[in-house]
Amino acid sequence: MGVLFPKINDESRVLELNSTEYRLRGNKIDTAKYSVVTFLPKSLLLQFTRLSNVVFLANAVLQSIPIISTISPLTAIGPLAFVLSLSMLREGYEDY
Repeated sequence: MGVLFPKINDESRVLELNSTEYRLRGNKIDTAKYSVVTFLPKSLLLQFTRLSNVVFLANAVLQSIPIISTISPLTAIGPLAFVLSLSMLREGYEDY
C-alpha cells in the first residue's frame, strides 16, 4: 500500500478504508542523479571512468615529479583540472 507517515504535508495522500485513515507518501518521482552530498564523489568517479581522463591524470602525475619533468606541475595539472571542472559543471547543470 504505502509507507505510513505521522503528519500530512503537501506531498502526502490520505486514503480512507473502513473508517480508517491512512497517510501515504506522495507519488512524486525524483530522477536526479546527484544530491548535494554525493555530487563531487559520483561526478569524479564518472569522469575517471573515461579512459582519456585517466591518461591525462597519469600524465599530470608523471609531469609533477620534479626529477623526471622539466615543466612546472601547474602546467600539467591545469588542463586536466580545467576539463574536469567544465565536465562537472555541465553534469551538474544537466542534473539540476
